[in-house]
Amino acid sequence: MNSSDSPVSKAATGASPHVEGAEALAELWRRCAIDSPNGILIGRIDPDRSAVVLSCNIAFERITGRDRREAEGRPAVELLQAETSHEDWTEIGSKLAAGRPFDAIVEAMRTDGQTFLCHAHGYPLLDDDRGLRHWVLAIADVTAAAGKIRREFEHLDSLGTLAGGIAHDFNNLLAIILGYASLLKQFSPDQPRILEYSSTIADAATRGAEVVRQLMVFAHQHEPVLVEADIHSLIADVLVRATADWPEQIRLDYDFSAGRSQLAIDPEQIGHALEHVLRNARESIAASGSVTVRTRDRGPLPDRNPALSWLEIQVEDDGCGMDAATRAHMFEPFFARNKGTEVRGIGLALVYGIMRAHRGHIEVRSEPRRGTLISLLLPRANQISANRPNPPADELYRLESSVGILLVEDEADLTRLWSGVATKQGWELRCASNADEALAVFQRDADRIDLVFSDVGLPGEVDGWELCARLRALRPKVPILLASGYFKQSTVSQVNLAPPVSFIQKPYLVNEAIEAINALLRQNP
Repeated sequence: MNSSDSPVSKAATGASPHVEGAEALAELWRRCAIDSPNGILIGRIDPDRSAVVLSCNIAFERITGRDRREAEGRPAVELLQAETSHEDWTEIGSKLAAGRPFDAIVEAMRTDGQTFLCHAHGYPLLDDDRGLRHWVLAIADVTAAAGKIRREFEHLDSLGTLAGGIAHDFNNLLAIILGYASLLKQFSPDQPRILEYSSTIADAATRGAEVVRQLMVFAHQHEPVLVEADIHSLIADVLVRATADWPEQIRLDYDFSAGRSQLAIDPEQIGHALEHVLRNARESIAASGSVTVRTRDRGPLPDRNPALSWLEIQVEDDGCGMDAATRAHMFEPFFARNKGTEVRGIGLALVYGIMRAHRGHIEVRSEPRRGTLISLLLPRANQISANRPNPPADELYRLESSVGILLVEDEADLTRLWSGVATKQGWELRCASNADEALAVFQRDADRIDLVFSDVGLPGEVDGWELCARLRALRPKVPILLASGYFKQSTVSQVNLAPPVSFIQKPYLVNEAIEAINALLRQNP
């Protein structure tokens, strides 16, 4: 027997023992490239470092409307770039010519002038036996998929708008409940049962206020207060707190591989987001299983700002997983696949709101009976905001002196609440329900008004911001306390009210407002 026919020699040379099978496989690979639903271009790198097309498949013709013969011999980027994406395709061409892989989503243009969203993936090929360098570029029209994703986010945004409106109304109601519960405790110090009942009411309202804050985060109406924080320390604290009551049958693993753990975040919000993701993982495991938390560094994302790098927090479980229908609704408020006792609050909707407020991104991979992997991606380019306010003062309160206060509040029950406080404190209280009334009262009694306490959301065309600007035009140094269900840092900065001015979040305790008033009066004796 000839040695070249031995099985050993064939294995050593890498040849298939079935020549017909190898030819058939080669034909399959050829047909795969030709008939692929994605456009495929192959080309060479010329001496002038341009990426020139040698050949392309039928799908390229279908996607771009351009004849394959017309494409041959031309630079790849000329065939696809649109005016709006010239720089993106120039960069892609440079990477092809430099033999560097890439993955990007950019706008491309068909021969009829229409643009489409193109997923472009390219990589170099090994030099051939003549030393020529080649490349492969695959393209796919992802306009329809992007439109579906956009519609899903528009749906979430519309839910956010609804949630924001509900939160605003509930803030006023909770402010009334908290205010009167606080007064009950102050007026009944020697009646234990009334103290007990009023404390229960206040506690319930405070929990309700937390749900409202979560709704407002989801509605993008509660901006994060960014501080420099160590993500790994934060995650460690959350893991201790959130998994303390987990059964022994659920194993918790972690791998903190991110090289740079310092990040500009709102630690409280990110902590809440991680708690909800961990709760989702815990609820997906019926009896026993594992949850793994990881961090890692991520480079630019295909459909995001290429100048950004990211820190990724992964939470992976081996629980029941989710089907496509569940994944489509998982970030909606109060949605849960299991309506058990552990499902409370707005769950993953809060995570969506927090990540959007941080200009972050969420990736989800899940299949039924194969577990879930949720990735929270935080950008490394956030700006640091102001420090957090001090915690509220003790509930025993007093005014430092008798003062004249103009209260601008359209909620009648809150006005009655503050009228009762004024009687007890010896204030001289003047009330208005809108900006026009407030301006009239101020112009009449300006010399007897020591401070203006106004809601931001007033009825009519003039809101609390504009009202305060007009009052400052009449008296530049009048102290102002503004109350709102949410304050956007950008809005506060744009209005640029000079001191003395302060802000208080609704719903508030009476003592919080009085402490804020005292602080303003001390600034303006």
